[in-house]
Amino acid sequence: MDVGKVQAQNITILMDDDGTHLSPTRKNIMTALEELTRNCQPGDTAFVHYLGHGSRVKDMTGREESGYHSTLVPIDFDTAGHIIDDDLYK
Repeated sequence: MDVGKVQAQNITILMDDDGTHLSPTRKNIMTALEELTRNCQPGDTAFVHYLGHGSRVKDMTGREESGYHSTLVPIDFDTAGHIIDDDLYK
């Protein structure tokens, strides 16, 4: 299904549902974001909507002024860990 001017093949949905969509695991989230950045061309507009939990984890590098990293919390955070802000910026 197209949404506005966006064709369906250009929409990726990660959702914890009945198995219709890819699960929002750490790997799937990072892969989707990597594909998005790889496929964007100059002049393109990219839209990312995240509806989930965020958190903070202690910064062990000493680079964060607050002493904490902001994170996204994927569905498998207990085994795969949080997605820290530094990972997203890369």
